[in-house]
Amino acid sequence: MFPPGWFLALDVLTEIVTAIVALIVAVYAFKGFRWIGERSLFYIYVAFSLLSAAFFASALTFAYAWLARLTFAKAAAPFVVLDLGLWTYYGLSVLAFAILVYAYVRQIRELSVVAAVAGGSLFFAAPVFESLMVILLFVILIAQLTHYNVKKSRNSMIVTSSFLMLLLSHIFILFGNIESLSYVAGKMLQLVAFLTLLSVLGRLRGGP
Repeated sequence: MFPPGWFLALDVLTEIVTAIVALIVAVYAFKGFRWIGERSLFYIYVAFSLLSAAFFASALTFAYAWLARLTFAKAAAPFVVLDLGLWTYYGLSVLAFAILVYAYVRQIRELSVVAAVAGGSLFFAAPVFESLMVILLFVILIAQLTHYNVKKSRNSMIVTSSFLMLLLSHIFILFGNIESLSYVAGKMLQLVAFLTLLSVLGRLRGGP
């Protein structure tokens, strides 16, 4: 989805911060995987590495749009550049969520924590991809709720809340073309969800 013009510069900053947070989550997950050999952490590492790359691609795309003074209404000829960036974002995001769904469905052992997260023109196909991510996140949330019912812990509760925020954030973003404040609320909620997931991994890392 393309952000409202007045939020474009701030969205670039938001995407960069989210990308950095996702990268830190990936690093923590990889270190956790090397420490305890928990395979679910490896899936988190791969998924969040992809999400970090996706958000960096989105930030570069929106930075280009901002510098070129493009808006959803004006973007016509430069669609090739914008489409390339948004195709990259959605492609990597969907792949990341699909990996997390696989990790949940696999369920070959108890998980300490499972994290997820997350535009011929992609601007008109974007709602389809957002809807797909909403469906994938819904599946992940249901799986996490099932896990929480089996193993009730503070970390599991926080992760479940984070997934709920991620699901709601993509629902808000999905309706961003109808109401610009919905897009902004979705982006802010998404960042909070990533930071919450990072806090859980940080706690687990400091636990031992």
